[in-house]
Amino acid sequence: MNLTNRLYRQQLKHWLGALGMTHAITLNANMDRLPLVALTDKFGKFCLEIDRLKFRMKNVFRRASADRFLALGFPEHLASNSHLHLAARFDHLWFGRPITADIEAEVWKIWRRITLGHGLLEMKSIYGISGWADYITKELAYLPNDELRNGVQFLWSADFHPVETVIQSGNLHRTLEQLKRTYS
Repeated sequence: MNLTNRLYRQQLKHWLGALGMTHAITLNANMDRLPLVALTDKFGKFCLEIDRLKFRMKNVFRRASADRFLALGFPEHLASNSHLHLAARFDHLWFGRPITADIEAEVWKIWRRITLGHGLLEMKSIYGISGWADYITKELAYLPNDELRNGVQFLWSADFHPVETVIQSGNLHRTLEQLKRTYS
């Protein structure tokens, strides 16, 4: 790993910690050689369904991004067993009650439905992001021509929110400023 990749991983770990991520989630579609575009689509559907579970309503599109599910997903093994490792924020009372086994079971059912019964999901609380961040960024590659994310390859739950709700939440400006400071 070159110095640039090591530096980006270190800064990304710091950012994940600052976001207050509380859960480590692995989403495995169990579909060989699933292209990144298909995995991205499944991640977007997963994020939407988590929001619907939280708000108990179908139309969550007008909710501010700041109130919606926050997760960063890192694709892995795209040429063989495509899957995503997520750092996600489920605050203690994000669902209006503590995260319990029944909520985790609902999350699991959502992923199974999206993957037509093929998918596997593993979800754990994390009490320190450093170890999980090391693991999920192990295949991180620096792409110097990517202006939006300065070369960091990840999926972001807010990518699937309507632009006006991201702007309305006020988090877009703060988040992009933080990314700019982190990677400059």
